Amino acid sequence: MIYKIGLLPAFFYLSFLILLTFWLGTLVRKKLMADDNQKSTFFVEATLLAFLISFTFSVAAGKYDQRREVFNDEINAISTAIYRIKLYPDSVYADLKPLMNQYFSTG
Repeated sequence: MIYKIGLLPAFFYLSFLILLTFWLGTLVRKKLMADDNQKSTFFVEATLLAFLISFTFSVAAGKYDQRREVFNDEINAISTAIYRIKLYPDSVYADLKPLMNQYFSTG
């Protein structure tokens, strides 16, 4: 689904959902908790959970960008190799074309 809507709108959508659930959680907490000690413990746990979730999304976004970059580098290398093979004379090009086809079929 992220591929269809883009990474930035997905980030804002998920941020909105996190804030909404946090707000709903505070409403429930106000009704269930009356002790101040429980409130401070809850805020510490909620803060740690928020850091954990943000770190997880940060790592996931980094891996997505890294995978996309590697894919683009491979495509650029293949297209460069094709253009360079076409610069050779026809006799050499005829020998190299089956090798490139073999490379494409194994990948």
